[in-house]
Amino acid sequence: LSLHDALPICHPGEGRDPETYRYWLFPLDSGFRRNDEMSKWLGLSVVVIVLDQVTKYLAEARLVYAEPLAIVPSFNLTLLYNPGAAFSFLSDASGWQRWFFVAISLAASVFLVFWLRKLGPQQRMLALALSLVLGGAIGNLIDRLLLGHVVDFIQVYYRDLDRKSTRLNSSHTDISRMPSSA
Repeated sequence: LSLHDALPICHPGEGRDPETYRYWLFPLDSGFRRNDEMSKWLGLSVVVIVLDQVTKYLAEARLVYAEPLAIVPSFNLTLLYNPGAAFSFLSDASGWQRWFFVAISLAASVFLVFWLRKLGPQQRMLALALSLVLGGAIGNLIDRLLLGHVVDFIQVYYRDLDRKSTRLNSSHTDISRMPSSA
C-alpha cells in the first residue's frame, strides 16, 4: 500500500496534480522545492545568528558590566543584561517574562519562516528584511533560553539622550526595516 493509495486525494488518476497535493501534505519538504531561494535566506539568518552569538560572547569576555567603553562620540560598547524586551520593557518583572518572551520569539520565528517560504523570487528586499529579523529573533531566543536575559552591548546616544544599549541582532532588525519600507 503506497501513500497515493492510502490517500485518495493524492491519486493522480483523477486528473489532480500530485505535486499540488504533495505540497499540501508535506509543506516543509515541498516548500524548499517551490522556492529555491528559501535556503539562501535561511542561510543569511544563520549568519546573523552566528555573528550575534559570537559578538555577545566577545562582549561578555572583554567588557566590564555596565562600564562604557567609548569608541567614538555618541558610540560606546557597554555590557548590559536585559531580562525584558526593547528598552527594558518588563525587565523588572518577577521572572515570568523570560518564558513569555521565549514564546513570542519562537512564535515570531515560525511565522517568519512560513512568510519567507511564501515569497516569490521577485520579493528579494522583503526576504532580506525578514531574514535579518529572523536571525535577531532566534538570537534573542537563544539568549533567553540559555541565560534568562538578552546580552546588550552597543550603546548609541546623542549627548545625554537615549543611552540605551542594544546588540548586533537589534541592528539587523533596524536595518531590515529600511528595505521593507522602501
